[in-house]
Amino acid sequence: MGLRGIVIAGLIILLVIILVAIGIYKVSHVSEKEKLLSDAQFALLSNPTAGLNESEAVLQFNESFIYYFLYSINAQNLRNPKIKFVIDDEIFSAILDSEKLIISRENIQEEDIIIKTTKKEAIKMLRDKNYISASFNDGASSIEMAAGKITLLSKGYLNLYKELTGKSITGNFLRV
Repeated sequence: MGLRGIVIAGLIILLVIILVAIGIYKVSHVSEKEKLLSDAQFALLSNPTAGLNESEAVLQFNESFIYYFLYSINAQNLRNPKIKFVIDDEIFSAILDSEKLIISRENIQEEDIIIKTTKKEAIKMLRDKNYISASFNDGASSIEMAAGKITLLSKGYLNLYKELTGKSITGNFLRV
């Protein structure tokens, strides 16, 4: 590898560092307008599992459970998320469209991440926020990164991954 190769490698590394810095800056400077829901509004949301036993909650599982789950894991800090949920044999999608969070029972294309779990696990996570990372770490729930690393970084998924698993993926994530 001659001088030319070293210069090219250096430029590539510099470009990756710049893209990472831009992504971190964008994530840390999400304006109130870009947030899906303010902290005060989230405090007013009611947990859809409240007052239901496990069987009732499983039978009544719908989009409101996904909505509450997203705010429980601080998804409001993401930029233009496209999340696919596979819960038991049902598919839900969550996308930000014109600054409004839309949750539907439709399959989406080009999702950023895919979250897989069961209704019973989702209900446990909604009832106890501390259980979320246990569910993902024990393998009862899983998260699959579907979009490219730069896209995930720029949209804020590093923090979401940490919220779900309790682990940081920065080292593995930034490795080229």
